[in-house]
Amino acid sequence: MFQPITEAEVARILVRRKFVHKVVEDNTKPKGPVQPFEKRFVCDIRFVDMPAAAVQLQFFARQEQAISGVLPRPLPGLSLLWRGVRIRGVNWAWRHDSLLHGVQQGHIKGWHEKVWTNSDGDKHIKDINGEVKNTDLPTMIKFCCDRWNIEFKDDQFRLGGT
Repeated sequence: MFQPITEAEVARILVRRKFVHKVVEDNTKPKGPVQPFEKRFVCDIRFVDMPAAAVQLQFFARQEQAISGVLPRPLPGLSLLWRGVRIRGVNWAWRHDSLLHGVQQGHIKGWHEKVWTNSDGDKHIKDINGEVKNTDLPTMIKFCCDRWNIEFKDDQFRLGGT
């Protein structure tokens, strides 16, 4: 039976120390002449205080490949999924509307974080333009892991497995 996700549960998840249990997918450095349409980095996350327990928590990062000579260049998008539902997300948009309790609160331009609320799901966003410094995929993955309390070992984080 499906249990609805609550803000309180999400807050408890974000506060707890987590670690990368297993890299599920990493095509950031393909071995061959054909480049994928998008780079993807996906890993299963577990709690430090319960390392043996699978908690259906997944970190997901993606970035479309740039087309030579075409601007603007694609920027990464990152998410923390719990039971297949995005509870946090970071990405960039020219303009993104923000809802809070079903009421539009205005809009944010540029980098923002999607924040789970009981009434709006992940439609409430916060401006994080002042916190994002470098926007390459590895830096943004580290930024989100630090922000969402996820620890990783250096050897797990070498994108492309090299």
